[in-house]
Amino acid sequence: MDIHFLNNYFFVFFESIYIIIMKKIFFLFLLLTSIKIFAQSFSDDFEDADITDWNGDIASFIVTAGELQLNGDCVSGGENYLSVPVATEDSAVWEFYVRCAFDPSTSNYAKIYLQSDNANLTGDLNGYFIQIGGVSGSLDAVDLFRQEGATETLVLSGAEGAAAVAPEIGIKIVRSNAGEWKLSTDYSGGTAYTFETSVIDTEINGGDYLGVVCKYSSTRCTSFYFDNFFADPLYTDIDAPLITELTVLSSSELEILFSENVEETSAEDNSNYTVDGGVGNPVNATQDIIDNKKVTLTFTDNFPEAILLTLSVSGVEDDAGNAIALEEAQFNYYTVHQYDVLIDEIFADETPVIGLPEAEYIELYNRTDLNIDLADWKIKDATDSSDAFSTFILEPNAYVIITDDANISLFTSYAEVIGINNFPSLNNDGDLLSLCNNNYQLIHNVNY
Repeated sequence: MDIHFLNNYFFVFFESIYIIIMKKIFFLFLLLTSIKIFAQSFSDDFEDADITDWNGDIASFIVTAGELQLNGDCVSGGENYLSVPVATEDSAVWEFYVRCAFDPSTSNYAKIYLQSDNANLTGDLNGYFIQIGGVSGSLDAVDLFRQEGATETLVLSGAEGAAAVAPEIGIKIVRSNAGEWKLSTDYSGGTAYTFETSVIDTEINGGDYLGVVCKYSSTRCTSFYFDNFFADPLYTDIDAPLITELTVLSSSELEILFSENVEETSAEDNSNYTVDGGVGNPVNATQDIIDNKKVTLTFTDNFPEAILLTLSVSGVEDDAGNAIALEEAQFNYYTVHQYDVLIDEIFADETPVIGLPEAEYIELYNRTDLNIDLADWKIKDATDSSDAFSTFILEPNAYVIITDDANISLFTSYAEVIGINNFPSLNNDGDLLSLCNNNYQLIHNVNY
């Protein structure tokens, strides 16, 4: 047989095998790609009876007949939660099923969190949740609440009384980029949703967790059921945290507020922070146990006074593993001295009105080249003291009007204004005014 013929035969044979293999690899690549795209939504129907991906009071929940069921404290009752990492942005859709084998009350009700910035759904957090129950009488509805810290605000309500009697409800919530929330329900527990109502609320943007909370008495310890959770689309975090605020707590302490929760190990690594001017690394970095966006830095030596310093941060990660390459923030530490801020104008006799509002005020002037925080400062006369000022940064060589908080709107067109409670009455025939800082140090007084 011709050797060239054999060579050509084997070449064609192996080329065919190669093409077949590459087609299979390409098909597998498409399959994996489609799986990746599909994974951009979240769903759990509990058919596998596996809740190990969920966090919280795992021992207080079981899966029964393909439904998540509360299995709580049947002696004392209580409050139990489960949450799962489900990051969503301003535009998202949620669907789920909820069933209460009882008539809800103020002692027995369910919360389904759509968005939360905290995995612990029974603590302070920022987010939105649907509540079933929690109302006296027979007025229970499908209610949407906004939660800021520990404060819960009703945003939207479905049909009054529709969730009052052993509710079994399929719920669909749609949030748009414009902050419009649309509620649709199926009170037979299915997915034949009917639109009910909508509202605009943009106070909180996005969340990192989805989950359930059951508040129950001992007799309802196994009477809550959930199923068919769905959320789409999920938000993929690719952005590292930013420094949004830097506060000087003392002569050797700083508090950083990041733009999002930061991961504990990297947040508490001292080497990820440094201050110039010979200050160096902190001796301690501590993440706030309630607000995971906050980190307090403690340094061995005091900050040099009246020098603009730079804090540099790198290596701190968010919960998605995005690390800061380099973030910088400037600050200065300065002990305020007497006469750094002056009472430079006093308006004690407001009548008759001559080109100014009919209200008493004083004006302060910062004569230094540094920002001065007036938080907790006070103004006093011979007999009375005002309430503490709110936080206000008085910039170098700048002025600010101080007046009673009821008169703020009268002065906003003139200059910066601080309104305070118990603004001392300025005697027309003279008075002794004193300005004191947050350490009760006398900064300036005027006997007029």
